[in-house]
Amino acid sequence: MKQVNIKIALLGDGMSGKTQILLTYNKIIADYLVRLHRFHSKEESEKQTPNKDSSSFTPGFYAWTKQYDFIIEYGKTTWNFSSVSLDSETVGLEDFRITFPFFYNGCTYRIKLFGNDLGGQNIFDHFRAILGKMFTPMDNMIIVLDKSRKLSCYNSLRHIKETTGENLDLKNIYNSNLPKFWFVANKSDLENHIKNESWKKILAKCLLEKLKSTASFKLPSLIFPEGEENVINYQIANNQISFPDLEALVYNSIRESDKEYGSSLLSDVNTRAIAREIVAQLMHFQRKEIDYQDEQWEDFNNLIFKQRPLALQYARSVGILQDNGISHEVYDKVRDEWQNYYLVSRMIYKNIGEAINRTTDTDQIISQIGDFFSTNAIQGDGIKELFDAIIIRDLREYDEISTKKNQRITKRKITRF
Repeated sequence: MKQVNIKIALLGDGMSGKTQILLTYNKIIADYLVRLHRFHSKEESEKQTPNKDSSSFTPGFYAWTKQYDFIIEYGKTTWNFSSVSLDSETVGLEDFRITFPFFYNGCTYRIKLFGNDLGGQNIFDHFRAILGKMFTPMDNMIIVLDKSRKLSCYNSLRHIKETTGENLDLKNIYNSNLPKFWFVANKSDLENHIKNESWKKILAKCLLEKLKSTASFKLPSLIFPEGEENVINYQIANNQISFPDLEALVYNSIRESDKEYGSSLLSDVNTRAIAREIVAQLMHFQRKEIDYQDEQWEDFNNLIFKQRPLALQYARSVGILQDNGISHEVYDKVRDEWQNYYLVSRMIYKNIGEAINRTTDTDQIISQIGDFFSTNAIQGDGIKELFDAIIIRDLREYDEISTKKNQRITKRKITRF
């Protein structure tokens, strides 16, 4: 088999689904290799029938993959990725490697997909600039946009400028000095779920009732999502509530009002991210009616981009590192950082419905990027098609380069003759 190396980086906002896309593709390739091994191994095919579960591999399968140098790795994990947590963002830069056979144009190639899955947090902005220098026009960059969150889409597109250092025409992004770009609009299932009119009405009702009747909320845990949650008190003074307090209330309202909470569709991670998005949209509506200084508004936008997806998550993290618990003082530090951004109660009541609508208003942003793949990474929709397109495009370039080399060699031989 001819080996072809294909280098890929996955970029995109925090919790846009980059890691899930990779893990789903790992599962697709693992299932493919299991079926291929059973087809070629009489011993295995007699004992087993193919099924969708590739979580347990036989010694014969491992020996076969080792013989042909097939492998699936993500970070320090190999083959079985059930231990890889998606409850928080990718922390830093994870490497991956996927080597498998691929049949194309009458020939079987050994494809080696390798590269980086980059965390979406702002602390890794400098990594994106470094990646831009490390990746060549022969390499690929996958830009992942979360269709369920408008501001997240903006953040993902912002990564392109950080990586390339250029303002590019996203509909015609070809540049001979840059890697090949592939755009992915992910979480189509979650987008449809949030757009449901009944869902929006129930959430708005639940949130407004909380604003009237409660004075505390449960603070979600970033490090221990299944662990004990802490009750944080808040108060509405002068008909105002702080930004982190309101996003925590929205988070709790979604948890309590949606039966899908906790499922793969509406995971805790997605719930937190949606809560941040809704409150950010409320702040945008409030800006239209309150005379914010341009500098103050720019600070708000930078703070949103810096502390994504949720300011309130980090309070729990810091608390654990300090004293194995969370103190109100730690959360007060989060409030202090957002002290200039309060939401007025009457504007919450007035605009909550439209803020929820704007959360998934991503079509206009996505229309800027030209061709893209629509995916549901958890269910696997569109994932194989994405990677097949990348592989086939690189194989065509590989074949063209090989043909030109052979032509040059043949020409030299004829000249010498």
